[in-house]
Amino acid sequence: MVDLLIKERLLQGEEGEGAVSLVSIAHEKLFQAWPSLEKWVSDNQQDLFTLRQADMQAGEWERQEYDTNFLWPVDRLKALQGIIARFGKEAVKERVHRYAAPQDCLIERLNETTLGHQERLTIGQYLAGLGDPRPGVGVKDRLPDIAWIQIPGGKIQLDKIDHVFTVKPFQLAKIPRDERAVSGFHRRWRL
Repeated sequence: MVDLLIKERLLQGEEGEGAVSLVSIAHEKLFQAWPSLEKWVSDNQQDLFTLRQADMQAGEWERQEYDTNFLWPVDRLKALQGIIARFGKEAVKERVHRYAAPQDCLIERLNETTLGHQERLTIGQYLAGLGDPRPGVGVKDRLPDIAWIQIPGGKIQLDKIDHVFTVKPFQLAKIPRDERAVSGFHRRWRL
């Protein structure tokens, strides 16, 4: 539809950042001839402005390798999520989606070996505010979202003790793990 309106010279296409097409109204008369368009633009002007700001900020966030210093505060990201929901996911660029819900990018950053304690804390605060999608983390229905591991029962004998113990089956809470730390733990304890 936009292409047709551009062809008929009712809208003008412009090249934006990264060769992304922008569209503007070719003439104010269009609003007089199409009152529902004028109402829609008027009703959504602030949201459209916020989406444009988010698109620019998302580009900068990507260029800065997902540094949290380039993320909006949690409450503003949640408001952006609401705007995206109102406009429909198809109407918004993928990078704005990623910016509005940055959890996957933030979790990926936690694997960086050079990440400092302060940045880890900041990422944790974002994940706490926006919702952490990893199983076993966060709260679900106001209860801790715990992933349980079933440990089978069996018999065990400890070093230097002549007694054999019977262990009943039990559950152990699973937490997300850093693979580097786990491999170091296995080397130290020979599990």
